[in-house]
Amino acid sequence: LFGAASSAQLVGRDVRDLVAPEDQTRVRERMASLATGAAEVVPLTELCYVRLDGSRVEVESTGTLIDLDGQPAILTVTRDITERKHAAEQILRERNFRQRLIESIPGVFYLFDQDGRFLLWNRNFEAVVGYSAEEMAAAHPLDFFEGSDRDLVTQRIGAVLTDGNANAEAQFKSR
Repeated sequence: LFGAASSAQLVGRDVRDLVAPEDQTRVRERMASLATGAAEVVPLTELCYVRLDGSRVEVESTGTLIDLDGQPAILTVTRDITERKHAAEQILRERNFRQRLIESIPGVFYLFDQDGRFLLWNRNFEAVVGYSAEEMAAAHPLDFFEGSDRDLVTQRIGAVLTDGNANAEAQFKSR
């Protein structure tokens, strides 16, 4: 957690001195709530520590007030979550890229699973069928077709699920 720092370099240090400046106030408030008895446990909190070499590490931490040889002490459990935070940021960047890509498609785009739940669609699809995003999330792909077009799309969906691909030309039913 603290890189190459030895335990000798950390013993006797106030842990609050290792907390990043932007998290100092929050950590001091939470420690004070334990020390005054206002809380017995500090809820799991994400914050940033600054290592002795100046590098930063994202952590998840919780604390509880304990009795240590007759003296009150705060027992803290802290876990490095730097990789998890970076992975979450990467997923968010990829999700945003994917959505921008889908929105840039000039025509209608939609993706649904084998149970007929829409997973993705672009605003062009909403505009063509006249449904809001909330309504789209509750709709089934066949809701947008009527008569022989609905029969054709039903058959083509079955072909996609068995063969992996299919083509259809049909009219969307709009509001």
